[in-house]
Amino acid sequence: MGMRTAPDGSIFVAGHEVFVASADGGRTWRDVPADLPNLDIHAFARDPGDPARMWAYLAEGGVYESRDAGRTWERVTADHRPQLVALRAGGATELIGLDPATGLARSTDGGRTWTFVSKPPSAPVVSLAATNDGRTVLVGTTDGLYRSDDSGAAWAQLLPHSAFAIALSADARSIAVVTQGTDFYRSHDGGKTWPGP
Repeated sequence: MGMRTAPDGSIFVAGHEVFVASADGGRTWRDVPADLPNLDIHAFARDPGDPARMWAYLAEGGVYESRDAGRTWERVTADHRPQLVALRAGGATELIGLDPATGLARSTDGGRTWTFVSKPPSAPVVSLAATNDGRTVLVGTTDGLYRSDDSGAAWAQLLPHSAFAIALSADARSIAVVTQGTDFYRSHDGGKTWPGP
């Protein structure tokens, strides 16, 4: 359900009964002995400024935070945030999360409190991505891919196909999308053109 990398070459993968890590760019893997209540992790985010700090949203509800590379966890909110992205804005770490009832929200205190940002243009939202500064935000829904270049205030549709997984480059020009039907699309001009699938 989630994969996060870091500049040191480490990779964490989280999902349904899966929580594994690689310290060598994916050549070898090990189970992470986490003290979470369960490993049904539906959303996973990692601090771009501190790779040992991460957040997990469990299927049963609630967001948990770890500061020691996933070994110990603290529940920071009981709220539902089935999509999470960590970003580094103005030298501080923020979280963008999806509240299924109201829309996108931001947290500046590690997920403990949240401020409403906007309602996405379509629902349900099934994927979420953002640049490290949080200025460009992408949401994938069952009817398309949408982009905001003002931190989630206004939206424009980029692709009229379900966007189940999204990857976004740091400059927001390269976007990769996998649809529900497993078609793969890639744009190198910020979503203006889409060769393929």
